Amino acid sequence: MMYGWEQPGKYLVQETLEFHSNHKNTGPSVWMKWLNMTFQPQSFILEKTGQEQLYYVGHSQGTTIAFVAFSTNPELAKRIKYFLHWLSHHSEIHPMSSETINSSFQRRSQESLGCYLAQSHAGTSVQNMLHWAQAVNSGRFQAFDWGNPYQNMMHFHQLTPPLYNVSKMEVPTAVWSGGQDRVADLKDVENLLPKITRLIYYKLIPHYNHVDFYLGQDAPHEIYQDLIRLMEGCFQN
Repeated sequence: MMYGWEQPGKYLVQETLEFHSNHKNTGPSVWMKWLNMTFQPQSFILEKTGQEQLYYVGHSQGTTIAFVAFSTNPELAKRIKYFLHWLSHHSEIHPMSSETINSSFQRRSQESLGCYLAQSHAGTSVQNMLHWAQAVNSGRFQAFDWGNPYQNMMHFHQLTPPLYNVSKMEVPTAVWSGGQDRVADLKDVENLLPKITRLIYYKLIPHYNHVDFYLGQDAPHEIYQDLIRLMEGCFQN
């Protein structure tokens, strides 16, 4: 199983920590752009485990990374058995209020708060934030715009950054979304779902916000049990 989390580097399972510690010369540019955030860790996990395919479980930007990677790299997509994701934000971003986080913390035990607060919020690269700003301002789901036609030609062999076509992704996909999610709102979800050609499961959780998917006390009931059943059903087939 491979996890896709919010910030670059946080989508890695335990085995890939060794990859990072032993490959420090890869440089920050490897992790800055959505397209590059999946390839190396996945190859490392496949080699480490001897598995032919992986389950990719993503949340937030971790799902965006996967949509880009699996729709643009068919060989990579073949190595993914299921793509199980908890919402995705593509062209709209809204600020996450303290009330949103507090409402989730209130549904957790007090003993857990120290652990969560110590890990949140993690940072990201400037270029990653510029990429998100580009998506918000343009309303398009596309590669990073390098700022001038010459640089774009150097990177993409065309004057403008290419659009990402989610409908080209052939990985079986399950989706969970939250009715109170201001980061990946229902408008974004409604725009995304028809483009997923192999949508095998979808569930809207009306009371969920952006962080409830991993902080919600009822997440095992609302999400994880179904996620495990989907995997077990795949094993049986």
